[in-house]
Amino acid sequence: AIVPSTIRLSSTSNLLSFLSGIKYRVGVSKVDDQKNKFSFLLNIKKEFHWGKNKTHQVFRNLEVIEQINCKINVSEALNSFIKITDNEKIEAKEILKTKLSNPSILIGLHPGGGKIENIWNWKNFFEVAKQLREKWNCSFLITAGSIDKEIVENIGKNFTSNNYPFFIAENFPVRKLAALINECDLFISNDTGVMHIAGLTETYLISLFKKNKAYEWAPLSRNKFFIESEDEDINSISVDQVLSLSEKLLRLKSFRKD
Repeated sequence: AIVPSTIRLSSTSNLLSFLSGIKYRVGVSKVDDQKNKFSFLLNIKKEFHWGKNKTHQVFRNLEVIEQINCKINVSEALNSFIKITDNEKIEAKEILKTKLSNPSILIGLHPGGGKIENIWNWKNFFEVAKQLREKWNCSFLITAGSIDKEIVENIGKNFTSNNYPFFIAENFPVRKLAALINECDLFISNDTGVMHIAGLTETYLISLFKKNKAYEWAPLSRNKFFIESEDEDINSISVDQVLSLSEKLLRLKSFRKD
């Protein structure tokens, strides 16, 4: 049993691994200055200094399993993508054809999130979309969950009043959502679950983070970029910062197509 404890030290996880009767129980004895009070239930364990070393979550997990000589090629780990099937690609294209009439440039936006402190104001998302629409004549895919209802309603009203072509993919299953995101030329997201789904697609991604969060959580595979606020307020990220990087990536994608 692997008890990673890369986010927090869970007494429940340690206890369950012991009560399950599994012979080898792998985990951590200490993370930085925080002792794992239940590490006595593990029989393979060591200290880690993830906070001090600013270790990404990917490498935290890899370091835990290396204790049992389970080594994964780093390049392989950083270039793992969701394998979208041909049928899933066809379905995604059909949805976009029906909803958006085969857009030449498709920008994906995820303006919501599970934590308020990680949400860049929806008005900022709209302003970025407005300027991208003016310069690139793009269409938009807006992804959302149930918790994002108010944000999506606000941004949707503004898109509608400006006659911007857009489609809201709300509460889509993971693979269906991944297939849609994979059709985007660019995806812009807050630090939330959908960001990680986008991080496993081939699409260019811009992730938005509060200060000192990107080193731990930013997707690491190719075509993935992030912008981090200078302080604890994610809204310190300016519209110009996001717009500038967005246009650079759209130009790069256009160049690669040519």
